[in-house]
Amino acid sequence: MAKLESQNWSILIPDNWSDNKSDNNEQLYFESEDSSMGFYISTYINSDDTPYELKHIESNLNIEKKNTDKMKGYNFQILNKKLLQNQQYSIGILDSYDQMKRYRIYIKYIAIENRLVRISFHDYDWSENSAKMVDFIMDSLEIK
Repeated sequence: MAKLESQNWSILIPDNWSDNKSDNNEQLYFESEDSSMGFYISTYINSDDTPYELKHIESNLNIEKKNTDKMKGYNFQILNKKLLQNQQYSIGILDSYDQMKRYRIYIKYIAIENRLVRISFHDYDWSENSAKMVDFIMDSLEIK
C-alpha cells in the first residue's frame, strides 16, 4: 500500500493505482490500474475559521443525491446515508448503487473545525472484492 498525504489528510491506496490529474486544481483523482474504480478527493477551508457544521455536510449530501438522480441511464438506490457528529469532527456518508449497471458511488465528507474533506469513490464494476477495497480505502482516510 502507498500512503498519500496532503497538508489536511492522508489515505492509503494500492501501489498500482495512479494519480490521474484532474483539470480542476481543487481536486485530485486516483484510479486503479484497470480503470474499474477511482476516487476524487478535495479539501475546502473556511478562510475566516468558521467551523463546518453537520448541517453543511447534510446540505452537500442532498446535492450529491440530486446529482446522482440526474444521471441519465442510471437508477441509483441509496445503500447507506449517515450523519455523525462528536466533539472532534462531523461525518456524512452517501453510498449509492445502480444494480443493473453495477456502478457504486460512495461519498464521504469529514469536517474538523474549518476544514472539510470530500472523497467520492466510483466503482464502475462492483463486486465483493471491489467492495472490500472501497471500504478499506475510505476507512483509511484521516484528517490532520
